[in-house]
Amino acid sequence: MPTSTPPPTGQGIGADAVTTPQETWQLYTVQPDDTLSTIAEAHGITWQALWEANCDAVPDPQFLMAGQTLRIPTSAD
Repeated sequence: MPTSTPPPTGQGIGADAVTTPQETWQLYTVQPDDTLSTIAEAHGITWQALWEANCDAVPDPQFLMAGQTLRIPTSAD
């Protein structure tokens, strides 16, 4: 009776086809009157992407504090 051995982890069908771009961060210090929208627009991203990258430090996307440091997601080239 033939038996088969499963391929080692990471070597299944299509494993080589999956790639994820490496994400890097740029730090930004919040200025008075900044909003997630204005910061995101200045960096060419959506406010949602900015908030997702900082939701641990910014639980409410409508409340930022001047002096707070945010991570701006950028793709590594």
